[in-house]
Amino acid sequence: MDVNDILGNYETRYFGAGHKHTTYAIADVKKNTKGNYVALASLDFNTDQWSTKNGIQQVAHVSTIDAITLSCLLIEKVITSLNLDNYFIQKFDFKAGRSAIEDIKNIDMEVMNLIIDEPTISFKTILEGMKVSIVLKKSETYKQNNSDFTNSASFLNNHLKDTHLDINEINYLGDSGLSASVNRKRKPQATYHGLGSCLQDHLSLLEWLIVFSQIGEIMAYNYDHISRQYSNNLWMKHVTATFNEKATLSYPIKTISEITKASIIKMKGNSWRILKEKGSDINNEVFFEAKITHQLPQ
Repeated sequence: MDVNDILGNYETRYFGAGHKHTTYAIADVKKNTKGNYVALASLDFNTDQWSTKNGIQQVAHVSTIDAITLSCLLIEKVITSLNLDNYFIQKFDFKAGRSAIEDIKNIDMEVMNLIIDEPTISFKTILEGMKVSIVLKKSETYKQNNSDFTNSASFLNNHLKDTHLDINEINYLGDSGLSASVNRKRKPQATYHGLGSCLQDHLSLLEWLIVFSQIGEIMAYNYDHISRQYSNNLWMKHVTATFNEKATLSYPIKTISEITKASIIKMKGNSWRILKEKGSDINNEVFFEAKITHQLPQ
């Protein structure tokens, strides 16, 4: 089975094609009275098809992928003493806020706990109620040569737009497990600069987030034996990921994922499923853990 057979048309889902239309802007970067960098961020989704379900347009909001991308774009503006072309996202830890950020034109950001200790850079960003902790690492295997990329594009702003990720050969392993294959097609001759560009031949941790977000969604619906159209809401509460640059890269990439804990809570008369999930590829390039909740039909 293919991901679109299960979740629906690629063009109608944000983690399908929707995120490819998004553009990011960060302005008014300065230090506050605590000595932390702050900024005002905004998004433009550039489409009427942000995400639809049963033909109904869903309320657009800042997603996991947006929060992490904005955090990295801000750190590119903050750190000017190092060549971030040679760094990649090694780890991230994302925690959602109590409510969705729907005002996408005025997102207050703050960088905290910035530590530069080569070969790593660690920092935390607050986006309204969202919290993102990130570790960047200097590549041990490749160094970007800026002279070779004079006509290149920003990696963070463009590599997801230039990539198509196929998730297929999906097999359920009972109610709690799933295996799948991942292939990547990239725009021919695309070259990049900036944070993450040193490993542009690998799937980035952001690309893996796109993959495992969809896999996690599929597992949630399979566990409760429902389809996407009958789930009123799905919320990524917490997700962590780690990337290993030394892993062997070969396509298709096989992945394995499982639900490690499941429970139900009642909230305002509705039943919500809470799932803890984990997943990785069989080459040990990435490892994900997540806490997902979705509202069950009445």
